[in-house]
Amino acid sequence: MSTQQRYESKDYRDQPDDFDDKHYTVAGYSTGIAWFVRGYVPAGWDDDDRIYYGWLDDQVHAIMVGDDRVFTVDVDDLTEIDELAFCHECGQVGCGHDGLDRS
Repeated sequence: MSTQQRYESKDYRDQPDDFDDKHYTVAGYSTGIAWFVRGYVPAGWDDDDRIYYGWLDDQVHAIMVGDDRVFTVDVDDLTEIDELAFCHECGQVGCGHDGLDRS
């Protein structure tokens, strides 16, 4: 399943843009919640330079829309969803109270 951790924005620099502007549901969690992906999980930490290096290509850091906690999830557990399929405020799939035109 996943683990909960906190990382800073700088930890995701030089990442591939595989997940930019996309949203997902995550297997093992309610299919009624939308998620976005910050980036791949860092492979290691360099104590001298105090930076993460390398990326694991089978795990990502994902965050529920409307939340701020970072979870580690398997890439295979992600299912991309349409941008109008969920509320961009609360993250609930099927909710339309964010003011976006869904007509």
